[in-house]
This record gives sequence, structure tokens and C-alpha cells, in this order.
Amino acid sequence: MSRQEGTKTAGFTYDLPELVPSETEIRLRVKENTKRRSSIRLKASDGSVIRGSVYSDDLRIDIEDAAFEGDDCEVRFVANAAGIKAGDCAEGMIVVSSNLSETEIPVIIQCTGTDVEAFPEDVNTLDDFSRLCQKSLREGFRLFTNPSFARILNGNNRKYLALYKGMSANPVTYQHLEEFLVATGKKAPIEISLDRQEKAVYHLDVSQKDTLYVYRNSWGYVRLEVEVEGDFLEVEKQVITTEDFIGKVYGLSYIVHRDKIGEGRVYGRIIIRSVHQTLEYQVEASAREDTQILPSVVRNRKISWLLRDYLNLRLHILDFRSWQESSAMTLREMTEETPHDALGLLYSAYLHYTMEDTAKMIEALWPIKEGEVTLESPEEKGAYLVLAKAANLLPPERMDVLADLRRYYRRSPECYLLLYLIHREMEDDDFNPADRMQELEDCYNAGCSSPFLYLDAWELLKNEEALLRRLSTFMIRVLSFGQRYGELTEGLLQRTAFLSDNAKQFNPAVYRLLTKGYEKYPNNDVLEAVCKMQIKSDPINPAYFAWYEKAVEKDIRITRLYEYYMETYGKDASEEIPLAVLMYFATNDTIGEKKKALLYANIILHMDEDDTMYLNYVKKMHTFAENALRHGRINENYAVLYQRFFRNPSDPETAKQLADVIFSRKVTLKNSKIRRVVVTHTALKNEEAVVVVDGTAYPRIYSEDAQLMFEDVHHRRFASTIPYEISEPGTMLNLAKTCLEFGIDHAGAQLYVCHEKAFRMDVNAHTIAAYRAAVRNEAFTDEYRDSIRRKLLEYDLDHPEEPLLPDSLPADELLDYARADKTDTVKLLIREGRYEDAFRAVTEFGPEGIPAGLLLEMTNRLIQTGDHGGDDALARLAVNVFLKGEHNDNILLFLAGNYRGPVAILAQIWKTMYASGIGSTKLAERIMIQSVQTRQFPGMEEELISDYVRRSGKAEVTAAFLAYLSDYYFLGDREFGDSVFGTMEQQIRNRELDFAICKLALLKYYSGQEELTGDQKELARQMLEQMDARGLRFDFYGRLPKELTQAYQIDDKVFIQEQFARDARVVLHYRLTEKKGAVGKWIAEPMRNVYKGIFVREFLLFYGETLTYYLSVMKDGKVENTDSYQVSLGDMDTKGNTKYRLLNRLLEAMDHGDKASFDRAWRTYRTQKRYVDTFLKLSGEEAGSKEAGSVTSERELQ
Repeated sequence: MSRQEGTKTAGFTYDLPELVPSETEIRLRVKENTKRRSSIRLKASDGSVIRGSVYSDDLRIDIEDAAFEGDDCEVRFVANAAGIKAGDCAEGMIVVSSNLSETEIPVIIQCTGTDVEAFPEDVNTLDDFSRLCQKSLREGFRLFTNPSFARILNGNNRKYLALYKGMSANPVTYQHLEEFLVATGKKAPIEISLDRQEKAVYHLDVSQKDTLYVYRNSWGYVRLEVEVEGDFLEVEKQVITTEDFIGKVYGLSYIVHRDKIGEGRVYGRIIIRSVHQTLEYQVEASAREDTQILPSVVRNRKISWLLRDYLNLRLHILDFRSWQESSAMTLREMTEETPHDALGLLYSAYLHYTMEDTAKMIEALWPIKEGEVTLESPEEKGAYLVLAKAANLLPPERMDVLADLRRYYRRSPECYLLLYLIHREMEDDDFNPADRMQELEDCYNAGCSSPFLYLDAWELLKNEEALLRRLSTFMIRVLSFGQRYGELTEGLLQRTAFLSDNAKQFNPAVYRLLTKGYEKYPNNDVLEAVCKMQIKSDPINPAYFAWYEKAVEKDIRITRLYEYYMETYGKDASEEIPLAVLMYFATNDTIGEKKKALLYANIILHMDEDDTMYLNYVKKMHTFAENALRHGRINENYAVLYQRFFRNPSDPETAKQLADVIFSRKVTLKNSKIRRVVVTHTALKNEEAVVVVDGTAYPRIYSEDAQLMFEDVHHRRFASTIPYEISEPGTMLNLAKTCLEFGIDHAGAQLYVCHEKAFRMDVNAHTIAAYRAAVRNEAFTDEYRDSIRRKLLEYDLDHPEEPLLPDSLPADELLDYARADKTDTVKLLIREGRYEDAFRAVTEFGPEGIPAGLLLEMTNRLIQTGDHGGDDALARLAVNVFLKGEHNDNILLFLAGNYRGPVAILAQIWKTMYASGIGSTKLAERIMIQSVQTRQFPGMEEELISDYVRRSGKAEVTAAFLAYLSDYYFLGDREFGDSVFGTMEQQIRNRELDFAICKLALLKYYSGQEELTGDQKELARQMLEQMDARGLRFDFYGRLPKELTQAYQIDDKVFIQEQFARDARVVLHYRLTEKKGAVGKWIAEPMRNVYKGIFVREFLLFYGETLTYYLSVMKDGKVENTDSYQVSLGDMDTKGNTKYRLLNRLLEAMDHGDKASFDRAWRTYRTQKRYVDTFLKLSGEEAGSKEAGSVTSERELQ
């Protein structure tokens, strides 16, 4: 084997500490259109001091303090998310250039629509949010109230933005969240039901507890209010919420208290109210059995049947026979249950009296006569006297019962039966209708309310209408009784109408008499009385209009009739109003504003039919319309006025006033709980709320995407769960554009003209002024204004003759355009030659998405101005353009002088300049210095060093860079081109380079060349002499020409060469084995660290000997042993005449038995030996000294 076989070279690594950043990748969540300050810490792995600088080519990353030095350094920087949409990312790089290395740290800017860590990453759509609410309504509510919630309303869900704006307005409740989910179709409305509707509890001895189960049909927010009617009931809770439900059911416990029931039956209710439902649960309770019915109840019911039938007989509703049969049946049932009921016996006697059956009459009265049945009340006693007299059961002296009846009546003046019996017993001569009527009224005033009382009075009135002299309460009851049974005559009705005029206030009973009487007997006097009665009440009640209308048609003269007619007018303005009314108000202004608007709208709508009437009104109508417009009044009638008189507004003030009213729409609600109608537009920052009056509101709606919501007195808002009607848009909307032409700043009109959705926007020569005004109106959201800016930019790109961004616009507005559409903004600015503004936009929002050609043009022009020398932002923009493949000589020269960045990019710039024939010694110098400082390689070292030297670069820079390259070539086996070593050779020859590492590297390079020139050999000889003098001997010397190494006995040696860490300690363990098999002892000795971690030991081995060795390496307190290796010289080339080779040739000849070869070698050896001994004697030295560095001295030959 060759003498080099035992040499080993480990993979080279410098023994430098590593740069340890606190993060190997930086991820920052930054809110949209904001900046975020952050930092990163830098250390060395061994805690040593580091120094260097930090920079970034990304315009979105600003390094606050680039330079650093210390053992623990903090580098602060700012990440800019301007121009990035929420959900998108921007990637950049921070480069740390230090004395340890050049390290790239990726930076990823994640743009969010909220503050960092505020919104879960797994909730990105409305469906995600709905699922979250289903799991946790509380967490869903927290997100619903988060300002960033709107970010999940993307795609098809953007139409719910206006709804969310309204539902998220403070105060926000869980009900708002529920309404939002229902309105977006993500859940069904909550419906509540009960497991039963009623419960009866009988025979209750003690208080009893029970449970009413309440069910809900779906998940979602529930709040139920529980109310109890009946003091014997007590519920567990007054409020039931979502948390109380287990799944879809909740058990409401309630108690029925025995001590609050008493002896009879009691009834109570549990009322459960939700926002949209009211459920009732009936509870009946009793301490007795449910089958027990009190006898008095049955008795009273049957008595009422008897009285009803008798009244129907008197009213001729029943005939006499039918009455008898029905009454007989009822009495039979009554006597079976209570055979000795006094009232039953008396009525039975009367029934038989009418049938002229005296015997049965006496039979019925007999128990009373005999005292078996006791009469309790005066009316029972009075009835018995009259009936007993008719049956001849009274003694003669008692046959005159009138005195007794009068006595009983005085005791019970409210008893109609006694008064009736008195009148029956009186002689006909004593009959006076007026007195009789007065007696009946006195009975009424005493407290009687019997229908038979009213019947008697009514019969008197029918026979003598003059008895109706005043409308007392009694007379009104009597008249109502007659009207109820269809008996009221026209005469009595007219008399009632006449008397009603004397009433000082409204009487509902009289009003009912008159109105119902008029339906049967249409009469002007009655109609006049009806209207006058209405006027005494609430004269402008809309329900009264029908009567006023009849009165106007009949031409009835009543003070202020026309005013009341108009105030209660409920028809549309298109309906015809009587001429008399129109003529009256031509000279009178005594009605309210709204009705006046209706009257005027009617005149305008019928002006083609009656232009004279229009001319009579036109002046006052115009004045009225101006005043109404000034106060912002609006409904369908005002709209007719405005459209008539303001179709072409004459001044900005009128235009502004008109714009305030033309968008109003009529909303009609039937839900009386709603107090306000709230309108939200996605494009507008603020909502608008309008009060509901009489179920009607007039909110302003500017776009088809507006969202209506309805708010109750508790500030709860509803959307799809409240039914409503809304009028169609008015015809005045076409005035919006006309109003804007006056230059008014009206967000609603601008929104109508510009449209709310981007795909509906149409920027043209006619509408562009509205769009330009809207974009400056701060009433709109930033998002909407950005959508307009994008449309304006599109328009301007297509119409270069109409510059969009004149120089007069402030800088902050330019940035607003750039935020909306950076690319189009920069295009326009560059097209107009406004490079500084374009640069400001790019600096603020980044160059992403802008064509490289445009960036090249802008960068080139900015550089040409000469105002940006040393501008870091421009340098970063220039390198961004360069890396996109766009550059020119101007940009390259600017980068060469101003750019500070990683070695790789600097080298790429230099290479591009080199290929273009543009030299830059400063750039080359910066690359070489930075490469040395950061341990980087530019990748084109040959061209770089050659060009630098050719351009007479600094000698010290050249020497330092060559030393750096030599270090990695010699120690790390990094390869470089021949020109690098040519430069190195020239520098050493000129004595401009004297570093040992450079000479070692050049010698190593020479060792790999097939042939060296004479100059190279001479230079190699000089360098070998210098290296050998310093003890720097390496195995590759053996590959140099022998005439160079012979003087150093390189060919005679075997090198054990290993490379470890510089501060490692290496011990060589070896032993020799002779050819005959004799094994030597293991010897351990430290290996010498010849150069920067290269450990070398030289050996002299004789023919047939084998060297076995291994190494022990100590590093950081740990010892590791290498594998064992062997080196032998069995195949050694023994040619040559050195002493070492002659001895090995002799041993080889002996081993092969070649005596001739042995003799020749022996003669040569002895001859040379004599020469050496003679020389040594002359010089005073002894012969036979040991060979330096050999394992053995010269051995004796046997």
C-alpha cells in the first residue's frame, strides 16, 4: 500500500459557536391596516459576545436598530399589515449578519380582522359560528359581541352585514343573537309548548306539589316569564332561561296550597310568556270530591230557566203552550230534587193558575198553607198571598192583600215582583202611566235590574212615547232593552235623538242606541245626533269617519263637521273628497298638518278633473309644502306635494331638504309591542331609528340591501319573526341625482345613486360626481368607501383624459386609494408622473401585486432625481425590482452604492453588473468583507477576486479574503477555481500575502496538479522550507514533486493525520508487529495539534512491519475512542537510494531469496555508509545516531 493509506480526514466544521435566535420562524398576527412592534433575541450557543447587523429587504418589515453587540441582544422591528386583507398572509425575511454566520429568519405576517388572539381560528364561516352556538350559547354570544365578528360574514353571507350591524348595537342581548341566527336561516324560531293545558285537583287534604313540563322545539336562547293567577298557587321560578332546560324540556314545579282553597272550588292559572308566545295552564282545585255539585247551583240554574222562558213568553218569543210545557218540565225536575222548595211551589201554583187548574194550584200551595214550607223573603210572602187569594185559600177578612203587599214592598223597594203584584191588585181607575213609569224607575234606582222591570217600562213607552222626557239611566236601559229585542220604534228613536242633544258629555249607551237605530231607521235627525254625540267624545276618532261622511253626504249642518270629517278621513288621497269640503277649506286652515297634506294631495291628484280648485289652492299648497319640507315631514301625501312643487329644486338648501324625505317608506305593524323601527345599511356607519306611531313608521331606506329591525320597549330587537308591510318605493327617488347635482353632502342620496353592492355600481360621466363626493363622506364605512375608490380607479384607468388624482388632493387621500387598490393607484400615479406619491403608496402598502415593469419605471425615475441617496426604503424597493428580473444600469449602480443585504443578493447584483461590463470595486469589497465577517461564500469567488485585483483593490482586503478562502479550502476541503490560486500565487510571489494558511492552501493546490512550472516549483520550495521550519508537515506533501520533498524525508515517512475540534486533546495508541509475528507493546502518546485541529504523527516502518493504532479524543470533558486501523508496508516501492529505502530493499531481497538483488543493495548500502561515517568523523559527530521521528533505529542485518 501507499504510505498515505493510514491518513484520515474528518468532515470539516469550524469550531465556532452557533448563532441562536429566539425564534427560527416568526409568525405575527397583525390587525388589518395596522402595524405591530415585535422583537427577536440573538445569542451565541456558548454565551460569547456577538456583533453584527440586521436587515430586511421586505418593505413590510422595518428594523428599528440594525446594529447589535453583546451576549444577549434584542432586535426590535415593526411588521406592517397595511394593504393586506384579513385572512391573507405576507412573507418576508429578516437577515442576521453576525460574526458567527449569516442567518435568515422567515417572517410570516398573518393579517386578521381583529386584535391578535381575540377570535378562534376554527370559526371562519357563519356555519362554523352556528355550530359553536349550538355547543355553547355563552361562547357564541361572546363572539357575537366581538367587533371582529363581521369577518365571518363572507361570500354569500355578506348580505347579513346590515342585519348584524343592527343586532349588535348596544345594548346587545341573547335575544338579538337568537334573532340573528333565525333571520340567517341557521336555526328555527323557538316555539314553546306544554305537556298539558289543565289540571284538576279534588279532595285535597294537604298542600300538593306537581310539575308542569315545558318543551322547546329547538336549541337556542329561551327566556320565559312565569306569572300566577290565584293565591293558592305557587311556582318554583318566575323566570326560566336556556340554562334551565335539560335538552328540550324543563320541569316547572308548582304547589297547590290547601290552606288557601276554602270549602268550594277555586280556579287559577299559570301563565308562561316568551317574546312571541303566551301559554296558559288552568288549575282547578277543591277540598271536596269532583262529583259533588252543590244543590244551590242546580236550583239557581233551574230558576233562571223558568225566568227566561217567562220573559220569552212576555216578549212573544214563546207561545203560551210552549211556555207551559217547558216550565212544567223544569218544575218537575226541580221538585224531584227539592220537593219542598218554596219558590218552586209558588211558580208551580202560578203555572196551574194560568192553566185554570185550581185543584193543582191548591195542591202546590198546600204545604205552605200548612206550614210545612216556610216562606223566607217578602217577595215569596207577597206571591203566596196573591196566589192563595186566587185559590180561595185565604179567609174572607184577608182577601184584600194590597195593604200587605205595600208593606212588603216598603221593606224591599228593589223587589220588582212585589211592585208588579201591587199594580196587578190595583183598580184600573188608579192606573196613571206617568206615575207607573216613575214607580218603575224608583224601583230601578233602589237597585233592581230585573229584565221584567225593563219590560214593563218598555210596554208603557210603546203605548205612550211622551213618557220619554229625558234620557235618564233608567230610560236608556229601557230603550236599550227594547232595541235589543227589536222593538224600538222610529218615534222613540227620533225622540232619543232629540233628547241626546241635551247631554253634556258622550254617553256610550245612547250612542249605541242612535247608531243601531239609524241602521234600521235612516234619518237625518238621528244622523245629526250621532255626529253630535261623537263630537262630545273624541271627535277625531277614525272610527267615526263613516258617520261624518254620511253627514257630509246629507249636507247636514254641524259646527266643525268638515274639520272632523278630514281629521278622521282614512281613505287614500286618490279617493274623491266632496266638493263642499274642498270649498270649505279653500278659506279655512283649521285641520292638522297630516290631514292638510292629505287634502292637498287629493287636490293635486284630481287637478286634471278640476283645475279651478287646484288654482284656488296652489299658493297655500306651495307654502305648506315648503314648510313641511323644511321640517322633514313625510308620508305618501307629503310625497305628492313634494313631487309636484320640487321636481326641480332651485337651491342647495331645498335639495338637501328634499333628499331628507324622498327615501321614506311606510312600514305598517300589527304588533303593538314594537316601539321603534331600526334601519341599517351595510355601507353606513350609523343606524337610523324611527318611532312607531299608531302602528306606522316612516324609515328612510336608501338601498335594496337595507335591513329592517323592530325594537320593543325593552330594547329587544327582532327581524324575521315580526310580520310587517312596507310600501313600494316612491316615484320621487329619481330626484336623488338631481339633488346631488347641487353639491349637497347627503349620504343617503349618494348611496342610492352609487348603490350599495359593488357589482351594481356604475361609474360614468353622469354619476362620477356622486361617487367622488361619496368617497369623501365619512358617514360611510371605510369598506364601502374603498369599494367606491376601486370603481373610480377602474374608471380612471379606462379614461386617461380625466385624471382621477390631481396634485391638489392631500397625501392621506392618496393612501386611502392605495389601501383600496394599491396596484391601480400606483399605475395611475406612475402614468401621471407622480413617482414620489407612487413610492409613498408602495412604501406604505408593499409592492405585492404591482407589475415589475411599473416598479422598475418608478424606481428608475426616483433614482434619477438624486434625492434618495442612502434611502433605505428605495434601496429595498430597488432590490425587490432586481430580484423580479427587472433592472437597468441606473438601478444596478444605485444598489451597488446603497444596498445593504445578505451576501447572496449582493453577489447576484455584482454578477449582473459584471456580466453587463459594469464594474464596482466598492460592491466587490463589501461582498468580500461581509463574506469574511459572516462566514459566507458569494459563489463566484474566482471572478470576484480576479476583477477586484485587476481593478487595484485594497491589498489588505484581498489578503483577508484569500486567507478566508484558504482557510476553508485547506481545513474544509471547499474547492475553488484555478484563478483563485493564481491570484494567491501572484500575491505571495509579490510579497503582498504572507499568511501561513494561504501558503498551505497553495501547497495543497500544487499537490493536486499534474505538473508544476519552474516558477511554481521554486515558490513551492520556498513555502515548504518555511512550513517545515514551523513544524507544519502534512500528508499531502507526499504528492508534491520528489525533488521538492526529498530534503525533508517526506517519502520515507508514514503520516497518521486526523482532524478534530481545535481545542480537542488527542492521544495516539499504537503497537508494531514484525514480519515474523513478534507483537510489540501498546504505546500511548499525545498527538500534536499541528494546525487548527489537524493532528499529525509521522512513522518510519520497515518492510514487513504493521502499525496498529486507534485514537482517544477528549472534548468537553468526554473521551471517545475511534475505530482501530492498521498500516503495513507489504507492497512498498523500495526503489531509491535513501538509507531507509536501501534497508527495506535488503529486507525485501532476503524475504524473496533474491541473493543477487541483496548483494547489489548491500554494496550500495556499505558504500554510502562509509561516506556518511567519514563525513561524520570530519564534522565531529558520531555515526549511528537515531533517525529523527522513526520508530526504530537502523537494525542489524543478520
